[in-house]
Amino acid sequence: MDLHQLDEAFLAESLTRYQTSEFVSKETYFVSPHPIYEILAVASERMNQPIRLLVTEQGPPDHFFLTSFTTFKPVIFSARYIALATRINRLFPEAYATADLRPMLAEGIAFDAIAEFFLMEGDAVGAALSFMKARVAQSNISLPTTRSLLGVGSDLLSSEAEPVDELYIADMFFGLAHEIGHAIQESGPDDKDRAPWCSDDLLMQYVEWHAARSTGDAGLTYREAGASAVLHPDRLRHEAGADIEACRLIARAARSIVGKFGQPAAEPQFHTLMVGVQFSYLFLGFLRACRRVVTMNGLGPGDRDKAIELLQEPLAFAVRQQILQDHLPIIAAEMMAPDRDSLQLAFGAGPRDVSRIDCRAVDHFRAMWTRIHHDLSPFAADLDSGLLSAMDFFNRDLRDGELGDLFATYQDQGGHPTAARHFIALAESMALSDDVLAELELGLQYAGGTVQPPGSRGST
Repeated sequence: MDLHQLDEAFLAESLTRYQTSEFVSKETYFVSPHPIYEILAVASERMNQPIRLLVTEQGPPDHFFLTSFTTFKPVIFSARYIALATRINRLFPEAYATADLRPMLAEGIAFDAIAEFFLMEGDAVGAALSFMKARVAQSNISLPTTRSLLGVGSDLLSSEAEPVDELYIADMFFGLAHEIGHAIQESGPDDKDRAPWCSDDLLMQYVEWHAARSTGDAGLTYREAGASAVLHPDRLRHEAGADIEACRLIARAARSIVGKFGQPAAEPQFHTLMVGVQFSYLFLGFLRACRRVVTMNGLGPGDRDKAIELLQEPLAFAVRQQILQDHLPIIAAEMMAPDRDSLQLAFGAGPRDVSRIDCRAVDHFRAMWTRIHHDLSPFAADLDSGLLSAMDFFNRDLRDGELGDLFATYQDQGGHPTAARHFIALAESMALSDDVLAELELGLQYAGGTVQPPGSRGST
């Protein structure tokens, strides 16, 4: 058996651990020509092995990269991720400009994501409660499109109906580009040899600064952070490097995507593209927080070390975000340079021709990014508010009568039978036991008032 055959066998085995059996090749799902091939073409210039892109409409809402392959680099593209990301990136800033609706929408989307992560864990009760909370949280919001978040098989079709512009590029491809960024790093030189920001000392300075900012004191010491799996320099270096690679891929591919698939004679607007990237990055952190809620909910008394790592994840994400913000202006200047390989100060191995860097361009884009960050801060705050509201539901003891009130409100809204059927269909697409599926379906039917309460489960 040659190396390629070994990789194929390893891939098949790896995918059996993913919670769906439905995978198709990119050629089956994305008919060429399609913008995704422009992303892959740019990525191929940075890699010494081809990407094997597989697509699934089922399973958990997450793209991911499989490591340790020799002849190709497998990346999984999740339509479920796109379904959630599109609602954050498109509907959140545009359709609900009033401050009172934005947190409600964010809370509903958080509960939707948490419900899907509970399904991954086989927790029918947590999934059903989260699903109902999502419906109730969004009961006063009429979505402006017919897109169904929980409509299995419809997610990418709805997103593909959007105009191909800068926001589409960020919505559709930032999460994927991050995973491809991991593949690029695995196939390229060691990160420490590629950029000054990758040094252990500088990464730990980022950690200490953000720890002090969040705690008001010295926070974590260098040694404490280095001992953490989440805050270890190697982990931060790999994740931040994938973020930067993602922005480079999207920025380089934007011109050809807009030129081939957008409005005639259109030129990509870097400002709008960076707005989309910022929202996509906010969603990436949002989704990780939703997964963290479910993981924390399943920990026991003996899982203290795991709990500490989970509590350190927001700090690690803040460090990654700061690194990206510091380097986006350099990425932008690189895109504007006549010779795109000339900006060696921050990226790439080899001689560093600092004299060719347009410092004025870097300053211009740094000011642009500062304005974007300032303009989007109210949306980020409302996103956090909705997320914290959803997290609070699982981090405290339920009040007397709270479940009864939830069921009553859910029933008053008609029990959302169509959305419930979609959610059950999503659960059926995962590798869940018949008992979990039966408990989920019965719980939603009971909550919707279509069956009598099961005697053995009381109010659950």
